[in-house]
This record gives sequence, structure tokens and C-alpha cells, in this order.
Amino acid sequence: MKRRTLIATAQILLLMPSKLLAGTEYVDLKDEPSRADLFKTYLRDKDEPNQNEGTANLAIPDIFRFPADAIYDRIEDKPRNNSIFGVDISHYTTSINFGNLREQSILFVQAKASQGSVYRDAKFPDFWRRLGQLPNDKRLYRGAYHFLSSEGSGKRQAENLLSYLDEQGGVSEADMPVTLDLEWDPRPKQMIADAWSGKGSAFIIDTCLEFAETVKTNTGRNPILYTCSAWFSKKTIPIDKFSSFRDLKIWIADYNPKRKLAERPKTPGNLAATSWQFTDRAKITVGHSGPVDASVFYGTEETFRSALGIK
Repeated sequence: MKRRTLIATAQILLLMPSKLLAGTEYVDLKDEPSRADLFKTYLRDKDEPNQNEGTANLAIPDIFRFPADAIYDRIEDKPRNNSIFGVDISHYTTSINFGNLREQSILFVQAKASQGSVYRDAKFPDFWRRLGQLPNDKRLYRGAYHFLSSEGSGKRQAENLLSYLDEQGGVSEADMPVTLDLEWDPRPKQMIADAWSGKGSAFIIDTCLEFAETVKTNTGRNPILYTCSAWFSKKTIPIDKFSSFRDLKIWIADYNPKRKLAERPKTPGNLAATSWQFTDRAKITVGHSGPVDASVFYGTEETFRSALGIK
């Protein structure tokens, strides 16, 4: 698939992180908690349970199966329209065949690229390359996400992500904007449940916005913000300060069965979410074994591209 390149200015800027980070020793991610681990620890069976009980007739069932549940609405008892589904993957993901995902109603894939200032996902180069080589009839919109750490400035962490992307050929206007993952930052070895706790909302917001500014300067687009309403608190960022991220598209994680019934995820401050990650237990019929995180964008493929600035 022939991809459009960014405007000349952005192409030049995209080279900057590699130069700035010359000599840095990067570390492969191996045993950091996965998203499934985080949600199991902080949400499931607590204030936002992902229960199996009573979920058989949900519009978004607990065990979501592609393509069946992506093409048929159980509640309305009719084919599902205006729903664009995607999955996110990382080095924890076992073998996956991207070539048959579109025919199973999966249109976008978000791959973990980096974390903090020096950590990188070793599987990302292969994922990014293979996603970029798909023919037009099997095309998937690809995105890269960075897990924000409480250690390291937002600028330095953005440079980690951007330089890694640069090594793989960069991000183009045909790709999704990169994503900033803001949630619990546990340190099991230090017995710290969340390293963000106690840092102060101003510090966290400044780190996020510095990351976003660096990304926009280098790619021409703001990053998407992935987060979860349950993470926002007096110990991190109070809900009333969520408006600080008003310039970012929101990718919200919410597995609560009540929201799956109404298909309305809970967002901080009740702001609109661009996309919704509704489970970490989705099943892909062909091409992948094991559970995956799944998300939905409500709209057509055209409005999906327009909302995210994809050319």
C-alpha cells in the first residue's frame, strides 16, 4: 500500500528525536503489567467489575467474538451499523495474522511501541512493518501507543516514542495519531500501587501536555489520550481538571456491564469519547488465539478517518 508522507516540515522534525537520543541505551519491555493485569488489579471485582453474570444479552457481550458480535446487535436484533471496531496489541500478543482481520470486521490496530523514557516493545517493529505492507483490500488503520510513566519528562518520553517510530519508517497521515496511555503506573518490585499517586495533578497534567506538544510538533497532530475514569481521583487528577485535555481525542476504557448494555461508556467529566475500549476478552475467530483488547468507534469508516485526521 502506497502511503502519503507528512509535509516536508514535519518530516524534518520527525528526525529530531533520533539525534537528541543518540547514545541512549533502550530496554526491551518484558514483565511490565499488561493492560489486562492493570484492569484485573484495579477494576475487576471492585468498583467497576467485569462480571460474567447477566452479560449474555448485552449489546456488547462480555466475551465479544469477531466477527459475529461486530456485525450483529443482540439487543436490537438486527445487523450492526456505524460501528468501527479495532484491537490493541503488544509483546504479550501471540501470533496474529493481520491479513484476515478486516474480513472479520476489525479495521484498526493499536500497537504498543514504548513506555517511559527508555523502554520499548520488541515486537513493535514487526507489527508496524506488517500492518504497513497490507494490500488495499486488507488495509487496517495502524496506530502506535506509548505508556506514560511518572518518571521522565513528557518531552523525553515523547522523544522515545518518536525516535522508535522513526526507526521503523515513521508515522504518516495515513496512520492513526499516536496515543498517550495515561493510567496506573505500578512498581511491583517497590510495592508501589501507582507511582502517579501523590505527584500532584499539576505535575501529571504538565507531563501529559508536554508529551502532547512534542508529538504535535513532530507529527502535525495531537495524540489520542487513552485513559479510564476510575483512575481520576484526588490522588491523581480530580475529575474537574479533566478539561485540561480538551484538545485531545479521548479513547476511554470502561468494561462495566451497565455501560455495555446502553453502549455508553463513562468518561471523566462526562466528556465525549472518540472511541471506547470495552473489553480485554475479545476473541478473533481466525488468525489469533487468546483474548485481545477490543474497542469501537461509533460512525462510518469515513467519519472515523475524519475524526482522527487520517488521509
